[in-house]
Amino acid sequence: MSGGFSTKYENEVEDAFPVDIDVDPSVGVIATAGYRFHPNFAAEVQFEWLDEFEISIQNTEIATIETWTTTVNAKGFLATGRIQPFVLVGLGAFNAELQDSLNLGFSVEETDFAARFGGGLDIYASPQIVLNLGLSYVLPTGDVEDLDYVSVGGGVTVRF
Repeated sequence: MSGGFSTKYENEVEDAFPVDIDVDPSVGVIATAGYRFHPNFAAEVQFEWLDEFEISIQNTEIATIETWTTTVNAKGFLATGRIQPFVLVGLGAFNAELQDSLNLGFSVEETDFAARFGGGLDIYASPQIVLNLGLSYVLPTGDVEDLDYVSVGGGVTVRF
């Protein structure tokens, strides 16, 4: 499970137009698959989908943005005990689709390069079951550069 919080899209629109807009946070899911090749290092592929950041003007929803991000991450573990804090950096792709909520018939979809920076905690309940908490900053580029966001997530990992 994850949540996304837009960091600058509101300001970009307000700078372009003299209106007060709100961008509500989004919820979604994260899936990862990886390999821990050293006690302190791992590589993983991470997919994150966030459903509908709602864009509103004066409490009227005018559009939604649905996103997905796929990154290849390098993780460094700062400790190897039961509680393992980590940092990560990743590179990949970011996709955003804007849909109007006023039935005006417009839709825009763009995909571009993105970077992910973050950290978190892995808490081992057993050698195979890991509870994890993470926080990352997703920084897209190109046509979607104004849609950066903070991702907060948590879940359970099963290790083989």
